[in-house]
Amino acid sequence: MKLPKLKASTYKQILSLESHYPDNNKEIWVTINEMRDRLVHSGVHKSLSLELLEYALTRCNSGSMFVTKRTDGHTSFYRHSLLTHDVGAPLDQRNRLSSRYAKRLPINPERDYLKTHPVGIRKLEMINSALLRYANDMDEYNREQIKEQTKKKAFDAAVEKAVAEKLKESRDNTDTNNNLTNNNEAREVTPPRATIDPSSIKGNNSNGIYSIPMMTTFIAEATKHASECGTSINLNEVDKKYGAGIIQKWDCPKCGKELELRNCNWVRTSVVEEGRRESRKQPELNLKIAIGTRTCGINMEKMHAFVSGSMGVKMSSRNNARHTDRKIRQSIGEVFKVRKEENLAEHVAACTQLPGNTPLPFEYNGVKSEATFGTVSQDGGGKKRAYRQNINGDEAGLVVHSEVTGRPINITHHQVSDMICYDMCMILFSLCLTQLLSPIITNYRTNATNAHVLQI
Repeated sequence: MKLPKLKASTYKQILSLESHYPDNNKEIWVTINEMRDRLVHSGVHKSLSLELLEYALTRCNSGSMFVTKRTDGHTSFYRHSLLTHDVGAPLDQRNRLSSRYAKRLPINPERDYLKTHPVGIRKLEMINSALLRYANDMDEYNREQIKEQTKKKAFDAAVEKAVAEKLKESRDNTDTNNNLTNNNEAREVTPPRATIDPSSIKGNNSNGIYSIPMMTTFIAEATKHASECGTSINLNEVDKKYGAGIIQKWDCPKCGKELELRNCNWVRTSVVEEGRRESRKQPELNLKIAIGTRTCGINMEKMHAFVSGSMGVKMSSRNNARHTDRKIRQSIGEVFKVRKEENLAEHVAACTQLPGNTPLPFEYNGVKSEATFGTVSQDGGGKKRAYRQNINGDEAGLVVHSEVTGRPINITHHQVSDMICYDMCMILFSLCLTQLLSPIITNYRTNATNAHVLQI
């Protein structure tokens, strides 16, 4: 039997009864408890529960069709939506009754008022009929649920009894064989360990990010082992010292076998951080969080505030996160360096094919060579620009783009604590050597410090 439900029209009729009260009752802001008591007092069947009324206010009162909601303090109050005149805040209405001898708020009309209302009585009959049917259906549904639970408990008890008898038979056979083998010597049996409460395990009371395939595999393995041993496994330890990585260690109280659940894979990157001999294994989540800060354009502090602060998921310490970030910067920097040389070589080769491009011979450090010319464009920006295009901020960047090949050929990024203008990295010309295409990039530096190529 499915869970019984009231029709949406019944919920709307219940809320529309608020319009049939006398004016002195309608203008009072009431809580949901007071609204339910007033409906029952006015003639609605007592099977109307707070849950039903709350569902009606949430799902069937869109756009304040029937009642208006106002929150005062930490309490929600309701009043008929057609009343447009202001009678003050809900708590102000109640605070006016400062004297202990003052009259109470006129919330309820006369008892069974809706039964005498010319329009409300028809709605009341339909509502009470629907509520009675709903109450009877719920009683039948609850009885069926109790029957199903009783059957399930009986089935579980039968299965548990059969498993216990099978285990006992197996143990008896094992004891008989061992006694025959050991010439009837007494065998010492270790009793199974007691079940441990998982809530008492340190680190088992916070949130975590888990790989669904790894968790599914563990559940299947744990279920299979529990069915073979006839008892559930116990959680012994939750290891969360690896940042966002979590290692749960379970064991079987009967056979002592240990099972391990990890929330992600442990990986070793091919990039070795500068100053270290090798790359250590780390949880894949730590690496993905560090990569996410780069690709999404946020810093590690904001990531810590969101993941650890808002979601309650443990992350790597800031020191370990910086090590991972350095490896990401180093990897991107290496890719950038190779791609930059490729784009520059492609730019020089394309320039030599332009019509009317005559090589210009020159000598640099005693080495004679030739240069070719090609059109480039550049654009940049800074955190703050003064009126006459001077950079007055602490950070600026510049991108140089080849108009011949359509590819970027250099990116420069500057972080200067106090500067008037930043390095203008401009491609002035490209050299074509006899054996290898090698462009020269000239950096013009004016009153700037700590300039470096952007490692992205």
